[in-house]
Amino acid sequence: FCLNRLYLLQTVFLILLFNCQMSKKRSHAAEEPEIPADLAELLGLSTETNEQEKGKKKRKRTVQHHDGMWCTHVYLKIPNDEVMEPYTTEARRIWNTRLNGEQQAQPTDARVKTATTQFPLCPMTSVSAEEAEDSCNDANADKEYHVSLSRALYLQQHEIELLVSKLTEAVQDAALAPFCVDFGSCSCFVNDEKVTSFLALDVKQGNEQVRTCIKIVDDVLKQFNQPTYYKDPKPHCSINWCTGNIAKLLRAKTGKPKKKCKTEAPQLLGTLQQHASVHIPCLCIKSGNKSYTVQFPMLNV
Repeated sequence: FCLNRLYLLQTVFLILLFNCQMSKKRSHAAEEPEIPADLAELLGLSTETNEQEKGKKKRKRTVQHHDGMWCTHVYLKIPNDEVMEPYTTEARRIWNTRLNGEQQAQPTDARVKTATTQFPLCPMTSVSAEEAEDSCNDANADKEYHVSLSRALYLQQHEIELLVSKLTEAVQDAALAPFCVDFGSCSCFVNDEKVTSFLALDVKQGNEQVRTCIKIVDDVLKQFNQPTYYKDPKPHCSINWCTGNIAKLLRAKTGKPKKKCKTEAPQLLGTLQQHASVHIPCLCIKSGNKSYTVQFPMLNV
């Protein structure tokens, strides 16, 4: 008789626990509507992912952890300051106009920074700890933006100092002086896995110098058997990210056919009217939690 009562109490407890969990799921589902299946498919998001990630705006880890290896990134530092603010504000306005159907707003309109739309832009720093990209993809983005000169690299600890030394030597040999960059347009880039899109500023002035930097870095990386940068580099500065393959959506809107290639081609969003120069005195290397700089030599005129 005692055992029967015990089983009965356990059954009642399990039923109550199950009902409580189902109630929480229904409450959460009511808070945020599900992305339509056809739109999720267009953005490259499976319906299963849509269910699991409902209510979460997170960049997923796209590379595996490598034991004993340090994630490394070579880049040009772009300060997140008053010089960049007109560029970033105008680019976000263009994004909202193209994707969210918002009317043209003045660059100073505060809603471009806080708009809650169907394709919201997330700050480059809004990455969850457990699903974050490796630290090399961050590049101190809370204080600065960056123009990438390399893909994600994985080096053993003893190789890091050697890489910095080789890059320093290569920069000196190339006699690449400090230069300035500005941005003429904004585009949508998609990562290799086609699950995350980026709003980026396209480098206009200084484009050739950035390409020269990429070539210098590529030549050094070959000595370490590391992957080189993209074959036809398009120097850019990412300022925000968004879940899904937005470039595919933009192609569908314009009716442009997709070219046969493994990577998603960047889609031009619009021309920027702002004009300002950002000084580039060095290239930067970030490996794990360590940062290095390689100064460009000051050439005598």
